[in-house]
Amino acid sequence: MSLSFAALNVLNFLVDQIENDQVVPADVCPQDELSEIHHELLAQNLVVKDDRLAGDPNFCILPAARASARRLSKRYRQAAIQLEIMSKIENNPDYGSTENYYPPASVRGIPVAKGEYQRAVSHLTEWDLIKGFKYGGEGLIRPELTPNGYSALESGYSPEDWISMNKGHTPTISNIGDTNTMNINGPVGAAQQGDHNTATVTQNVGIDAEGFESALRQIREIIDSANLEDEDREAVHTQLEMIDEQAKNGATQGRIWGFFRILGNALPKALATELADLIGQAVSSLPA
Repeated sequence: MSLSFAALNVLNFLVDQIENDQVVPADVCPQDELSEIHHELLAQNLVVKDDRLAGDPNFCILPAARASARRLSKRYRQAAIQLEIMSKIENNPDYGSTENYYPPASVRGIPVAKGEYQRAVSHLTEWDLIKGFKYGGEGLIRPELTPNGYSALESGYSPEDWISMNKGHTPTISNIGDTNTMNINGPVGAAQQGDHNTATVTQNVGIDAEGFESALRQIREIIDSANLEDEDREAVHTQLEMIDEQAKNGATQGRIWGFFRILGNALPKALATELADLIGQAVSSLPA
């Protein structure tokens, strides 16, 4: 299951709370993102649906999902360390060594151990998200982000989830106004296996096709009426077509959430917020 880093952050906060019904504070999640994060966690059957018509949603972990929530929330700490390292490298390219960035700030008030930090550097290097000159068996001299590293850092996902979501896909960046969009090229709905490149397609089971198509149609209508350049509008529609095809070829909720999240990060903030409810409806129509 892939969750955005913001959703992992909220889930980690919720698991640590005593009360069942929680208002998520702004230092955990900005107010204008609460609805989107609630939809994302709801689509993964992790929280209770909040049916209020106005105001920020409250968050309550489903009793049956507490074990899953605790397990998923543990991914937040290592992701937070990895993203901090990547952010510091981005802001100080080709400078010093990764040791200059240790120790990073604590995570939820708990200091980061050197072993955790070294593991984070090792994983980022192994995943080809950072590169540099190795020395002494650990750490890198003059570290920098790779092209994949920049894409992962900008995606809104943990590095590990970004790697998982983009296996077999090559992301490229193009501009939409003052924001970025990610066009993902690669095989859709099929994985090539073995010496003879046999394509294996996973069929979708349990999809609410009518609900998904209805939500996607409304998303397209909003995009058509939005204040976008024609070429940017066309790029968005191309991505929506890819998402539609992925869903019809058996992509899970987590994978489709990932593509929608990347698309949402590329759109102007007001437009992305307007689409949040419809994106939640579309994803909830798919099998987990």
